[in-house]
Amino acid sequence: MQKTGLFSLFTDFENFTSFAPTEISATSVEPMFDQLTAWITAMNSVRKPALADA
Repeated sequence: MQKTGLFSLFTDFENFTSFAPTEISATSVEPMFDQLTAWITAMNSVRKPALADA
């Protein structure tokens, strides 16, 4: 995976405990999820034959 989400302890957490990301931070995760979806699809096609043989 090449994409990552960008979060800050100071701006994306309330009282340093409750996760409450800003809109900009939440948007930074979308490309990562898109890439993760592509990897999941690719890995499923590779794993299906192995799972069928088990």
